[in-house]
Amino acid sequence: MERQEKNEVPRSGSFLRALPIGLIVIAVILIGIVALTYKSGEWYSEQSISKIEVEGSNILSESEIMIMLKDSVLGKSYSEIDIANIDKMLLQNPYIIKTIITHDGKGKIHVEVFERQPTAILIKADGNLAYSDESGFTFPYVPLENVDNIPILGNLYNSGRLNMKALKMALKIVDEISQTEYDIIISRINFKSGTSFETITSDYGVKLIVDASYQLDEQLKKYVRFAANNERTMMLSEVKYLDLRWSNRLVAGY
Repeated sequence: MERQEKNEVPRSGSFLRALPIGLIVIAVILIGIVALTYKSGEWYSEQSISKIEVEGSNILSESEIMIMLKDSVLGKSYSEIDIANIDKMLLQNPYIIKTIITHDGKGKIHVEVFERQPTAILIKADGNLAYSDESGFTFPYVPLENVDNIPILGNLYNSGRLNMKALKMALKIVDEISQTEYDIIISRINFKSGTSFETITSDYGVKLIVDASYQLDEQLKKYVRFAANNERTMMLSEVKYLDLRWSNRLVAGY
């Protein structure tokens, strides 16, 4: 009988016996890891959600958000909920601008809410109030304790319709006045016509007539200089209005 060549590959079952023991152990471990990963994924997806955590709500109460979520989330497994649909549902609320929704795999879902920030209060055509954010998006008014020093905007409705162009100009004035260098607090801004607005200061109660179309910063600086140089007159409310629209002068009404 001829001797088997040294380099001849073992046949059938002898091939497995020829593999190093270490490789076989590694293969078994990898198979086990895959199986455990699959099982843990199944277990995770079937966990029931029993708790909702809400963060970031200010205008809306936590309970209001919970009411919106509970039917879609509580008692459901992770495999049953759709984060995108929950996000879409929450964004239908006019106060909510963005959400971040996460879950920890332990029966809890976390919802971080980003709400619209009121920039001004509008007087609507029917006399009711509404908020506007800096973009001009309007949403229902509710009394808020921590919203201070935002002006009321008037005369922005024409035949029951909101004049969006006038609103955007009014918000431009609000933004400019909010700059800390002026130290001006405006209680009200009324649209007059064209690009002209009448504002009322909270400190002296004087009317300021401004043009929203150009050099708002220069117009406001004229008021600041005038108030500083005529403090006694301003304190006595002798000045009824200041027209700041003129490029090289200021018109005062007594």
